[in-house]
Amino acid sequence: MSAGNEHGFTRVDESSRPAACVECLDTLHTHPFYREYKARVREILRPLRAGLYLEVGAGVGTDARIPGVNVIALDKSLTMCREAQARGQRVASDPTKPALFLSVRDADRPRIA
Repeated sequence: MSAGNEHGFTRVDESSRPAACVECLDTLHTHPFYREYKARVREILRPLRAGLYLEVGAGVGTDARIPGVNVIALDKSLTMCREAQARGQRVASDPTKPALFLSVRDADRPRIA
């Protein structure tokens, strides 16, 4: 991807202020349009309590937190993974691993340092 096609979330960990990306996601989740859009996505997906889900590009894990549903969050940003984990979200242990190569065991390893 060329630098001209990148957006603010492309290189969170390399930015001068990664916390600004966390703040941005938190702000977005307060907007009615965004909340309604996310609620509609959940409605369409209808996650089952017995299922196991992997959310790729999970950011701070807000959307992965669904009461009673087992969701593993994955984001290429360690900043986002650490924040999601700090908020109680189950996170894949190695966010640097491509999602296709993760196993369920990857989410059961010790927490990210």
